[in-house]
Amino acid sequence: MRNISFKTKIALIFLVFYAFLSFYLISLFYFKAVLVQKEQLRQRLMQTAELGSSIVSAELVKGIVPVRSSMRTKAYGELVRQLRVVKASHSDIDDVYVLVDTDKPGIMKFAGNADEEELVDCGEEFNVTPYPELLKAVDGPRADREITQDRWGYWLSGYAPLKTGGGSVAGILGIDISADTIGRMNGLIMKNAVYVFLVGILFSIAAGHLAAWWLTKPMKILLAGMEQIQAGNLDHKIFINTRDEFGKLGGAFNQMSEKLKKYIKDLTEATREKERLNRELEIASEMQKAMLPHYDLVLEDVDLAGLSLPARQVGGDYFDYMSGEGNNIGFVIADAAGKGLPSSIFMTNSKSIFKVLTTEEMSPAKVIQRTNELVISNIDSSAAMFATMFYGIYDRDSRVFRYSNAGHNPPLYVDREKERVTLLNTHGCPIGVMSGQPYGEDEITMKPGDAVVLYTDGVVEAFNGERDMFEMKRLIDICRESIDLPAQEIVDRIKKGVFEFAGGAAQSDDLTILVFRIR
Repeated sequence: MRNISFKTKIALIFLVFYAFLSFYLISLFYFKAVLVQKEQLRQRLMQTAELGSSIVSAELVKGIVPVRSSMRTKAYGELVRQLRVVKASHSDIDDVYVLVDTDKPGIMKFAGNADEEELVDCGEEFNVTPYPELLKAVDGPRADREITQDRWGYWLSGYAPLKTGGGSVAGILGIDISADTIGRMNGLIMKNAVYVFLVGILFSIAAGHLAAWWLTKPMKILLAGMEQIQAGNLDHKIFINTRDEFGKLGGAFNQMSEKLKKYIKDLTEATREKERLNRELEIASEMQKAMLPHYDLVLEDVDLAGLSLPARQVGGDYFDYMSGEGNNIGFVIADAAGKGLPSSIFMTNSKSIFKVLTTEEMSPAKVIQRTNELVISNIDSSAAMFATMFYGIYDRDSRVFRYSNAGHNPPLYVDREKERVTLLNTHGCPIGVMSGQPYGEDEITMKPGDAVVLYTDGVVEAFNGERDMFEMKRLIDICRESIDLPAQEIVDRIKKGVFEFAGGAAQSDDLTILVFRIR
């Protein structure tokens, strides 16, 4: 498709659209026509059967004993003649016959039939239970709703009662139309539908080429103008004498060429400054990467995985895990307000203070409380910067996880045994906001298979192109569906879920995930 011209693509679109639409409509028409035709055949069979019941003498049928020897009687010959008169009334009729009742439930006998090639003996039994419409024919004309099968072939049949002058039913008159005849009728409908479809295809090809020529003419003018501008001729003007979108687009290209000349001049001056800033940002990005865990903490009973993706070259998110005193492991995740270089600097300074305090305190709440006080007293607060933080310590011996939260998104506790996901709720305000703040501390006892999922705003507050938010429910659903997976696969699934939801929309905030799972 890459080498096909736009004009040809438009023509192909016309063709494919018509082909699908017409195939759908013609198929709908075909099946509807077949249903209508079958219903018309049923009505015709009932009418013909009712008319035949006035030709075939019920008194004559009543006088014929349904045995093979009756075929030599004059009455039987007269009955066959009357049946053949009914058969000759329409060329589509394959057979006309009379069935009479017997003492056996569901069994009737042939009293006579008009078929000259496969003559059925008088008195031959016939099981009528598979033919519900035939059984109802004692009350009036009936016809089969679907094609039926017997030992003579496939048929659509109509029935009518043969009533004597006294009102009693002497027998049932049956009229058969072969399934082959119905197939020929359906084939004629299909032939006409295919003819209409092919004529429409030819029409759509012609209409598609005409529309493509009309639509692409101004585009060719635009393309020629763009080639001039691409070649460096910024003084070239595009003229399209229409007031539609193409005319407006031509005017926009002319304005663009004027602005482009000015832009090239400004860009040359800005490039030097941008290169300098990019180099500084590269250095800051390397510094930020150094904040993240640069070693693998491999443990037999704990499975760890983390990920941090800044929205810009540098960001304000931070996570870490570290071995503590005794058999403890510390987990921290933090998110500085805003994004970019200012939040990265604030987080770098806050992280340095926090790391020192983790070596002095064994209480998560006290670590966060002292971090808050030192951040306020030692870091310039004129920029009104602050950060949320969640810090917890897992005791591998008792399997107790103690934690404290400074305004951070509540992590998710995945209980494997109960197949339930709950929130580890917030305890206090973010660090760097106000001194003297108390911070609470909670604990949970974890079991093999349980996991804690820590994350930042970039996960639950991710947006797609329609400005819909990812939200907590989607994150909980992913964690519930990943309840048996290793930590790294949980991280990968969350990342994949966020980016598939965003659908190509720009990352609105730094995205960080930390998962630890008890093996």
